[in-house]
Amino acid sequence: MFKSLISRLVPSKLGHRKAKHRRRPANLIYGTEDTPPQATSVVLGFQHAVESASKITLPVALLTAIGASAQELETMIVATLVMSGIGSMVAASRLPVFGFGHLIPMAIFSSFVSAAVLAARMGGLALLAGMTLITGMAICLLSRVLPRWRFLFPPEVVGLIAFMVGASQSSLAVMRFLGMDRVEQQPGLTHIIIAGGSLALLAGLTVWGKGPLRLFSSLITLVVGYIVCLNTGMVKPELWQRVLDAPWIGLPVIHPPGLAFDGTLILPFLVLGLSATLKSSGDLTICEKVSDADWKRADLKASSAAVLTFGLSSMVSALLGGFAMMSSSSNVGLSAATGAVSRRIGYYCGGALISLAFFPKMVALVGAAPPPVVGAMLLLVVSYNLIAGMQIIMTRMMEARHTYIIGISLLFGLTTDAIPGAFRDLPSWLRPLFSSGLTLATVLVVLLNLIFRIGTSRRHKIVLDPNAEDVDKIYDFMEESGAQWGARREVVERAVSALVEGYEVLAGEGLAKGPITVQASFDEFSLDLNLRYDGLLPEIGRKALSPEEALSGGVSTASMAGLLLSRLSDRVRTKSSGRTCELDLHFEH
Repeated sequence: MFKSLISRLVPSKLGHRKAKHRRRPANLIYGTEDTPPQATSVVLGFQHAVESASKITLPVALLTAIGASAQELETMIVATLVMSGIGSMVAASRLPVFGFGHLIPMAIFSSFVSAAVLAARMGGLALLAGMTLITGMAICLLSRVLPRWRFLFPPEVVGLIAFMVGASQSSLAVMRFLGMDRVEQQPGLTHIIIAGGSLALLAGLTVWGKGPLRLFSSLITLVVGYIVCLNTGMVKPELWQRVLDAPWIGLPVIHPPGLAFDGTLILPFLVLGLSATLKSSGDLTICEKVSDADWKRADLKASSAAVLTFGLSSMVSALLGGFAMMSSSSNVGLSAATGAVSRRIGYYCGGALISLAFFPKMVALVGAAPPPVVGAMLLLVVSYNLIAGMQIIMTRMMEARHTYIIGISLLFGLTTDAIPGAFRDLPSWLRPLFSSGLTLATVLVVLLNLIFRIGTSRRHKIVLDPNAEDVDKIYDFMEESGAQWGARREVVERAVSALVEGYEVLAGEGLAKGPITVQASFDEFSLDLNLRYDGLLPEIGRKALSPEEALSGGVSTASMAGLLLSRLSDRVRTKSSGRTCELDLHFEH
């Protein structure tokens, strides 16, 4: 139903980007390209819309505190909901240039809130709109160069960003769970009991629940928690009164505030654009990894399309009087927890977000969600983000330089959140960089990765003696090279086995009449080994040997080695020029 809306937004002649084959993880109920029943999709879409829309309460509360009028608040809410909905649908599509092809709902960019309040205090909502427009433009520009900067975003860097997306919300999640608005506040017993019960229900549904119970776990927990909190007085009276006073249906009215700019705020809002782009790269990578059992690396081309959509959505939102928005980390965690990552849910989520703008009572109901239930739900989705980030980091081999890249960035990022005043005396133009642990850790990990690339070589060489037992030397060589490159361990292990097999057949059969020079070369997509020596070519590659022939007996050691090499390598080639022979082993990475 909502997919037809997208087809009207972009000319059909653009076509659709072809879907890549993905092997669905066993823990998912609906994979990226699966089509859930329509009723299921509607409920799942509404569940994600509620999660996304709930974040709008923070800027509403802060803008109300600085004196924003009811008309200005209505404009901000409506514009943000509508553009979040449109952006969520476009990102879920496979439209060229704009579509990501995954379920990735949009929500307000929480790190933007403090800067937004500063701009609103200095020049009203017109200045906020102008600076939001600048941030959106920065995001759009950065999206275009993202694929060209692949070398800056190896999996360990993206994994740390994904981890910090969760870590940056960890303090908030725990404090919400305990019912604390500030550090010195004492947790309330009733709040903790309800929050603990909500977490137990949510965890039970996602871990042991089957079918609809797991799919709708978030919505079930919210409804049950609402009922309990209404009967125990845990819903704030003023918020519940707002729910009662709000009309069921209302035609939204938008009054754009106009645009204003301030030169002193340009740099901080540009830094926020960079932070938003890198933060979203972590969310997008988690989306890919959660939905693909054979995930290897981030698809930066698809990610750049999503980031462009986020940036354009924020720009249009700013022109209408709305808030900046990016990918919603909690929605990513929610889709992983419920086991439903079908991108088609994104169409229903987007439609639900747009529809909420016409139902003020529903928006008020979402805004009055009981704090104990919100805290329990936030705690679970943050946990999913943390674990996903760790898993991405550990897909690659590590060496000393990775310890510095990841360790230092992580420590400074966590310190920024743990000690908020640690960097308060920095110059004003630098403070946005240190405004959150996510921003600081993201910038640090990218810079350190760039610095520690100095002195690394993509080509390593070793000379083996066919008359000596150099097998241990091969293991050490490949272990050190793989760690320095940050290669996937399973690929390096296959390469080690193939190299040992090749060395043993050349040395054992007397084919190598002198030293064997091994050159290993690596890029993000392949690992190649070239064995060069003087002597004779083995039978490898000249006659294919089936497993049945190998089991029948009477085959040479070289032929058996050819079978093993063909199984371990993705491609085996031999060539000779005079007495110089070469054996090439290729491995997809």
